Amino acid sequence: MSLQKYLAAGLGPRVLTGIILLAVVFTAWKAGGFPLFLLLLAVCCAGQWELYSLFLPNAELAAKLFGVLLGAGLVAQCRFLPEYSAGLALTASFALLAVHSLAGWTQETALARFRRAAILLGGIVYVPLLLSPALHYSPGEQLLVVAVPALSDIAAYAAGVQFGRRRIWPSVSPKKSVEGAAAGLLAAVAACIAAGWLLRGSAFSFPAWAGLGLFMGVMAQLGDFFESALKRAVHIKDSGKILPGHGGVLDRIDSVLFASAAFTLSRPFLG
Repeated sequence: MSLQKYLAAGLGPRVLTGIILLAVVFTAWKAGGFPLFLLLLAVCCAGQWELYSLFLPNAELAAKLFGVLLGAGLVAQCRFLPEYSAGLALTASFALLAVHSLAGWTQETALARFRRAAILLGGIVYVPLLLSPALHYSPGEQLLVVAVPALSDIAAYAAGVQFGRRRIWPSVSPKKSVEGAAAGLLAAVAACIAAGWLLRGSAFSFPAWAGLGLFMGVMAQLGDFFESALKRAVHIKDSGKILPGHGGVLDRIDSVLFASAAFTLSRPFLG
C-alpha cells in the first residue's frame, strides 16, 4: 500500500500520537510504584469524565466530578489498601450515590436522579474497576495487558485498510471488517503465546496461553464495539479530542478495559 493511502486513512496522526502514548506508558511502567499509579489514576479519571460527558449535560458538572472522585477512590483503595477487595469501594460508591440521589428528591425528578446515579456508578464499574487490578500484576503481566490489545488493534487496522471488504458490524462500527478482526485475533494469540514463553519459560502451557490470546483478542474487540455503541447511542463520533488520530482517552483504552478484564479472569488458570 502507498504512503499516500495510509496517510489518507488517518495513519499519520494516529502513529504520532501512539508513539507519544507509548513513551508515556513505558516511562511510568518502567518506574512502577507511585508513577504507574498516578498514570492509571489519570487515565481512569479522564476515561470516566469522557463517559459522563456523553450521557450527562454540561450542567451536571458537580455530579460528574462526584463520580470521578468516587472512581479515583476505588483506584486509590487498590493501591494503598490491597487487602480489601474492590467491593469495598463499590459498596461505598453505591451508598454515596444513593444518598446523592435522595438529596432534594421529588417525584418529578426521581427518574432523572436515579438515571444519573446509574450512569455515575456505571462509569466506576466500566473504567477503574476493570483497570485497577493491573496495579497488582507483575511488570510482565502489566505489559501484556497493554500490548495485546494494542498489537491486535494495529493488526486489525492495517489488515482492514489493506484487505477489508466485508463489514463485521456496520451499524455499530462502519469501518471494521471481518478481515481486520481475524488479523487482530491472530495477533493477540501470537502475542500471548510469546508472552507465556517469556514469562513462564519451558513450564508455560501452550493451550492455556493460546486460549488466553483468543479470549483477550475477542474481549478487546468487544470492548471496542461496546464503546462505539455508547457513542452511537448519543450520536457522537469520538469520546474526546485530546488524542489526535485516536479521539479521546476512552477511545484509546476501550479495548484495554475489556482485555484487562479477560486477563484478570484467566490469570488463576495460566500455567
